[in-house]
Amino acid sequence: DALSAQDIENIAAYFASQTTTPGQAKKDLVEKGEIMYRQGNAATKVAACAACHGPAGEGVSLAAFPALAGQHADYIASQLKKFRSGERSNDGDSRMMRSVTARLNDKEIEAVASYISGLYK
Repeated sequence: DALSAQDIENIAAYFASQTTTPGQAKKDLVEKGEIMYRQGNAATKVAACAACHGPAGEGVSLAAFPALAGQHADYIASQLKKFRSGERSNDGDSRMMRSVTARLNDKEIEAVASYISGLYK
């Protein structure tokens, strides 16, 4: 709360200048995670993550869909669960992430989070 606009710009510039270290998906979760990321789950009406976050997890800045590639699996899983519980609600009036995650089970979250951690440029 006590940060100035310049402080925020400086912090953002610092983090933007950092190099990322690629993650690695767990081998036993790659197949399920890739299916969830690229195809979703038609039976439970879960859209493919790639539809909004891009095929390589690069995000779509014009639509404000963030890049996911290389994020830590534990962080992704945590955020998906927070959307599912409603603890996180910054997906706007569309409730897009909350409605998608409401139909994900823990095993699907673990698999897709692991897969996303292995996406990198």
